Amino acid sequence: MEDKIKVIPLGGLDDSGRDCYVIEINDDIFVLECGYSLPDKTIPGIDFLLPNVEYLILNKNRLKAYILTHGHDENMGALQYYFDYAPAPIYCSKATKIIAESEAKRFGLKPQWQFNVVQPSDTIQIAGHVIHFFQTTHNASYSFGVCLETSRGNIIYTGDYIIDFTSQEKGYYFDLKKIEEIANKPTFLLMSESKGASKEGYCAPQHNIYSRLSMT
Repeated sequence: MEDKIKVIPLGGLDDSGRDCYVIEINDDIFVLECGYSLPDKTIPGIDFLLPNVEYLILNKNRLKAYILTHGHDENMGALQYYFDYAPAPIYCSKATKIIAESEAKRFGLKPQWQFNVVQPSDTIQIAGHVIHFFQTTHNASYSFGVCLETSRGNIIYTGDYIIDFTSQEKGYYFDLKKIEEIANKPTFLLMSESKGASKEGYCAPQHNIYSRLSMT
């Protein structure tokens, strides 16, 4: 019997920020990203715009994991606001964990998060489901994409990334070998960051500034 799959974007579509995507495989729910966006001048008095997570709260007993691909507010900033209402283990890199905890501290919050630190190209199991991570190049260090195996094929979420084979810094490595391994199996759904997709040409690799920063 083939897996029953649902994909529910709670934010992030046609929006700069608020990335939050629900992947349901049978009765299990996985949340990819948990971000917020900032309001413009047309919404005075509002600090942050959050995804509508009522669906997660109503189905929190089926929630198996939050998966955060990197440490930007549009990807992980909203986690601190509704984890108490819909708790689940959080899977991310050590770099993303540090940033999330720093952000919570900055706002005076002390959430009881359940972090599971993974390496950007690990393969693990969550609730019996095989999940692959593959490291990508982004201006946030140790970013990764996600692949969830299903009987219908892989569900792949790339996150925000650029392809850069020149980077020698391990935090900004593009793991083409892991992507090739994943591609050996059929892909059922490919999800990619759409921000800036309509712009022609190439983007400058912003992570190149890393080597010029002082670590003292």
